[in-house]
Amino acid sequence: MVCLKECLKMISDALKAVIRRLDRNKIIILVLEVLLLAVHYFIPSYLLAIRLFVGIVSYFLIPGYLLVKISDINHRFEETFDLALLLGFSIQILTITLFWSLLIEPVNLRLISYGTTIALVLIMLLKHSENFQFKLRKDHIFSPVFLILILAVFVRSYYFSVNVSSLGIDGGLYCDFARTIVSHGRFSSNIVNDNELDPYFNVKGLTSYPLTIFSIATFFLIGNVSYASAKLAVTFIGVLLVFLIYRISNKLFGKKEALIAGFISSLLPILSYYSSILHGPEILAALFTLAAIYYLILAIKGDYSLRYMFLAGIFSIMGYGAWGVQAFLLLLVCLNIVLLFLESRNRKICLFFTFLSLITFYMIRFASLLIVHIPLTIILVIALLFTYKNYKDTRKRAVCLYFLIVILLYQLFLLRRQLIPNVYIFTSARRIIEQPWNVINPFTFTKADMFDFTYLWEALNKFWRSFIDVLTPFLFFSGLFSLIGLSQLKSKFSLCVLVIAISILYTYTLPKQDVLYGPKFPDRFLVLSVCFWVILSGSVVTMFEEKNINLNFVIKCYNKILSIKSSMRNISTVLILALAIISIFPMHTIYLTKFKEGYADVVEWYGAPTIDWLRTNTSTNAVILTGEPRRLAWITGKVFVGEKTQSGTFSLSEMLNLIQGYNVTHIIIDTFLITYRKHDTFIERTLYSLPISLGSRIPLFNFSKILAEFINSKNSTRIKNFTSYTAKLSFEYIKDSKKVRIYEVSKSNCSIKLEDVQAVLWSAGNYGKFVVMSDGFQLIIGENKDSAFTYKKTPLNITLKEDCFKFFVIKIREANDANIVRVELWHDGKKEILLGIDHSIMPCIWFTYLTMSKIDDIRIVIEGKPGGYVTFDYVAVGVLELTE
Repeated sequence: MVCLKECLKMISDALKAVIRRLDRNKIIILVLEVLLLAVHYFIPSYLLAIRLFVGIVSYFLIPGYLLVKISDINHRFEETFDLALLLGFSIQILTITLFWSLLIEPVNLRLISYGTTIALVLIMLLKHSENFQFKLRKDHIFSPVFLILILAVFVRSYYFSVNVSSLGIDGGLYCDFARTIVSHGRFSSNIVNDNELDPYFNVKGLTSYPLTIFSIATFFLIGNVSYASAKLAVTFIGVLLVFLIYRISNKLFGKKEALIAGFISSLLPILSYYSSILHGPEILAALFTLAAIYYLILAIKGDYSLRYMFLAGIFSIMGYGAWGVQAFLLLLVCLNIVLLFLESRNRKICLFFTFLSLITFYMIRFASLLIVHIPLTIILVIALLFTYKNYKDTRKRAVCLYFLIVILLYQLFLLRRQLIPNVYIFTSARRIIEQPWNVINPFTFTKADMFDFTYLWEALNKFWRSFIDVLTPFLFFSGLFSLIGLSQLKSKFSLCVLVIAISILYTYTLPKQDVLYGPKFPDRFLVLSVCFWVILSGSVVTMFEEKNINLNFVIKCYNKILSIKSSMRNISTVLILALAIISIFPMHTIYLTKFKEGYADVVEWYGAPTIDWLRTNTSTNAVILTGEPRRLAWITGKVFVGEKTQSGTFSLSEMLNLIQGYNVTHIIIDTFLITYRKHDTFIERTLYSLPISLGSRIPLFNFSKILAEFINSKNSTRIKNFTSYTAKLSFEYIKDSKKVRIYEVSKSNCSIKLEDVQAVLWSAGNYGKFVVMSDGFQLIIGENKDSAFTYKKTPLNITLKEDCFKFFVIKIREANDANIVRVELWHDGKKEILLGIDHSIMPCIWFTYLTMSKIDDIRIVIEGKPGGYVTFDYVAVGVLELTE
C-alpha cells in the first residue's frame, strides 16, 4: 500500500513538473489532441466522413504542425498547413514501419498509434520553447494555398464518385495486406504463391512496397476497413502531391508561377485519375520524391540547414520504401540533377554528393549479399561520421547527415525484408564465385539490353508520345517555350533534364513487356515526369517579363477591353490558366472512361453474383486457386492461391501440384485467366469451354502418365480403377464475352476403359501411305503436300452416363519434315470439333482430349514435304468414368 502511494506521488510530481513547463497555449493543444483522439476512438466506423476528418486533424495535422514549427519554418498556419499534413502522415507510416521491421506482432495498431501520437505531441511541446498560436483570419482562408486545396479536393472527389469499383491488381494485394494489419494485428496477407522468390512471401509479411501498404493501413485505422477508405488514402496522397508541386514552383520561380503550376496540377486528368484508383506504388513514390527534392532545395537556399537535409534523407528512404530500388535510383538521379544545376558553382559539393550517391546505391543494390553489404555499410557509416565530426564546412556536414540518415533508416527495411527470414541464403559466397560480373555490375537489375538501341528508340518514342498526350500539347510546348526566357534558366533546365533522365531510366528498368505492351507507354509511370513538367510549364509566365519581349500593344488592348489596369505578368497568368483549362478539359472524358476499361472494374469483370457466391458459399478455411488472386482476396476475405508455376504455364500437371501443395478446395477458371495467363489446352478446352451442367465433375489427374502405364502394362481387361482429384462445377456466371466458373475440388474414384489401342489407320484418300511397325505405326506423306488419315473403329458411339467422358490420346514418337496440323472430331458426317496442335512442343508430345460429345471418326491431318513422316507410339480411344 505504501509503495502504491509512493508511485502515485511520483507520477503526480512528474505531471506537475510537465505542466509547469507548458504555457497556456501548449496545454490547450495537448488537451485538444487528447480529446480528439478520444472522440475518434468512440466514433462508429459507419460514420466514415466524421472519423476521417477527426482522424486527419488528430493523427496528422496537430503532430505535423508541431514538427513544422520545430523545423524552424516560421510562417503562418495556412502557409504550413500542407507540410503539417505531409509530416503527420509520414510519422504514422514510419511508426508502423518500425514494428514491421522489428518483427513485433501481433500489434494493436490503434493503441500504438494513439500512444505514439500523444507521446510525440507532448515531447514536441516540451522541446519547443516558443508559444504556439493558431491565428486563422478570414482573409487567410482565401489564400492561394487554400484555393488550390479546394480545387484539388473538388476534382478528385468527382473522380472518386465516378470510380465505384475500379481496383488495380496490385491494389488488391495492398488492401488485403493492410486489412490484416489493422483487423488482426499481423503483417501478413491471405495471398499465397504470388511471388517468384517465395510462395509464402506475402504470408510472411514480406513486401516490395511496404510504405504503400502502410499508407492504406493508416487510413483503415483512422477511417474503417473499406474500399472507400483505401481510395481516400490515394486521394489524400494526390492532394499532397499538388501542394508539393506548388511549393517547389514557389521556391524555384515565385508565387505567380506556383499559382499556375498548382492550379494546373489540381485539374490535370492523369493526376486526378491516379489519385482516385488503387493501382500501384507510383503516386506515393512520386510524393516522397518531390518531398525529398523540396527539402533539398530548402537546404540549398537556406545555407545547407541540417534540419532540412535531415528531412530530405527521411523522405528519400521513404521513397525507397514506397517503390523499392527503382524509385531510390530515380530519386538519387533527380537529387543529383537538382543539386548540379542549383549549385553549379560549387562543383566540389556536387561531386561529393554524386560520389556518395553511387556508393549508397551499391550498398542498397547488394543488400541481398551480406558479405558485400555489411562491410560496405560499416565503412561508409564510419567515413561519414568522421567527415561530419571533423569538417567545419556546413555543406559537407549537411551532405554527410543526409546519407547517414538514408543508410541507417535503410537497415529498418533490410531487417524484415531480407535479413531475418532468409539469412542463410545471403551468407553464401556462391553468387560471387559463379556470377562475379552480375555481382559487381550495378546495372544487372535492368530489364533491357544496354546496347539494344532499336528497343531504346522505340521505348523512348512511346514514352514521349504518351507523355505529350497525357500532358496535352499546350502544356508540353508551354514548358519548352519557358526555356526562351533568360530568368531562372538553371532551374528550368534542371526540370527539363529531370524528365529526360526519367524517360531513359524507365526504358532500362521497366520490364520490356510493360513498355512494349499496347500502343502507348503505361501512363502510371508518367506521374512523376508530369509533376516536373507542370512546374516547368508554370514558369512560362516569367518569359513575359523579359525586357527583350515587347508586348505593350497586348497590354493596352487587355486594359481597354476590361477597363482594368493590369501588368503583363497578371495578364499572362490569366491567359495561361485559361488556355491550360481549355486544353485539359477534353482529357477528363478519356480518363473518366478508363474506370470501365478492360478489367479495371472488378465487380463488372467477375460479376456481383460471383463475389456474393464466394462470400456465402465457401467456408472460412477455403483455399481458392485462381489466375488473379489479389483483388478477389481483398473483396472476399478468403485465402487465394496464385497460378504461378515453375514452367510459367498453368497446365494440368502444374495445377495438380498446386492443389496438393496448398490443399486447394476451389478453382476459379475465368476469362481473365484464359486471356492474360499462359495455360494449356486442357484448361481452356475442358475446364473453361466444355459445355457441362452444374454438378458435373471433371477428372483432374495426369491422364497421360496413368494411361501410358496402363497401356504399357498390356492389361488384358483394359480397365483401370484409381483415385484422383475431380473438379465439380459449383457455379457459373456468363455475361457478354466474360465467363467465370468455380469448381469444388475433391477426391473421387475413377475408371478407365479402353476401346482400342494400337489402332489401324486408313487413308481418307489416295494421298499417302502408312507403315505398321512392331511397336507402333508411321504415317508417310505422299506426293501431295498434305495427307489426312482417319481413325475408324466401329462402333465408336457408346451411351455415356453422367460423369462419363470419351477420350482419345495420341503419343508421337518422332516427326521428320511433317507436322500434325489439326485433329478433327466427326459425328454423323459433320465436323463437330476442330483441335489445333502446338507445334512448339513437337515431336514426342501427348495430345489428350476429353469430351462428352458423340464422336464417330477422329481424323488426323498432317502436312509437310513428300516423304516426310510422323511416327506414333499409339492412338488410344476409350471412356473415362467417375464413380463415388
